[in-house]
Amino acid sequence: MTATGNNFKILKFKDNLISTITSLSYKIADIEKYLESKKSPEKEILKIDESEFIEFNDPETENFFQNLIEIKEFNENSFFYNSLFTSIYSFLEYSLIKYCLYLNDKDKIKYEFNPNGYIYIEDCITFLKEKCEIDFGQNKEYNIIQNYKKIRDMIMHNQSVMPNDKRFSILKSIKGIDIISNNFICIKDTSMLYEFLKIINQFLTDIIEKTK
Repeated sequence: MTATGNNFKILKFKDNLISTITSLSYKIADIEKYLESKKSPEKEILKIDESEFIEFNDPETENFFQNLIEIKEFNENSFFYNSLFTSIYSFLEYSLIKYCLYLNDKDKIKYEFNPNGYIYIEDCITFLKEKCEIDFGQNKEYNIIQNYKKIRDMIMHNQSVMPNDKRFSILKSIKGIDIISNNFICIKDTSMLYEFLKIINQFLTDIIEKTK
C-alpha cells in the first residue's frame, strides 16, 4: 500500500474513533435522561410483617438476598452504568485490535498475536512494545485502563463482586465507584463513563501518532 493510502487509512481510523466516541457520549446522555424520567416520588414505606420473613440456613443464599436488598437501597442505576462501562471497554478492545492488525499488515511484520486465534488487549500491548517500540511504563492512560480492566472482568465474570485479594485493593480508591458490603462494585454515576471515553481517545490517539 502506498504512503497516501496508509495516510488515508489512518485518517479514516481517527475519524471513526471520534465519531464512535461522540455516539457513545450521546447514548450515555440518553440513558441519563431515561433514568431521570423513571424517577418517581417517594412512596409510603410498606409495613412488613416480620413473621413472614424466611430464614436461610445457607450463608451463601443469605448473602445473595442481602446483596439484592443493598443494591436496591444503594442505586439501581448502577446496573445500567456497569453495562455501559463494559460496552465502552469492548469498544476500546475492538479499536486497539483493529489498529494493531492494520499495523501488522502495513509493515509486513507477520506478528502472531495469539496462536489460539483470540486477540486481547494484552496481546496488542505486547505487539506495540516489541514491534513498535512504544513504552507504556509512564503512560497514565494505560495505567488507568489496567485498573478499569479489573473492574470490567469483575462485572463480566464475577457478578460485579471484588475478590478479597490485596491485588485489587487499589480499586477502592478509584474515583467514580463505590464498593458496598460483600464487595459488590457499583459505578456511582455517568461521570466515570465520560472520563473513560476521554481516556480511550487520548490513549489510542497517542498510539496512532507514534506509529503513523
